[in-house]
Amino acid sequence: MPPTHRRFHFEEFWIRLDGFQDIVTAAWHSVHDPDPFRRLMLRMKATARMLTSWSSKTVGNVRLKLAISRELLLRLDAAQDHRALSPHEDWLRRQIK
Repeated sequence: MPPTHRRFHFEEFWIRLDGFQDIVTAAWHSVHDPDPFRRLMLRMKATARMLTSWSSKTVGNVRLKLAISRELLLRLDAAQDHRALSPHEDWLRRQIK
């Protein structure tokens, strides 16, 4: 059975992150092919590959980070129901929300 490749999925929030434009520019300029159609295809593939690699290093697993943030927020909310939060806890709670 041939290996399957995951389809590239562009994340809109990437455009707001530092380094995004540099990765796209580097990927675009990494391809040199005389055939304009092949050049476009190779540039798109290079861009997808480099963005995927960059995202895994820069962003990591967004779903996991979101789940951790939600759990932490629930715990801080529960703690706040029983006592006053420390200044650090209050700051963290505001940052998460």
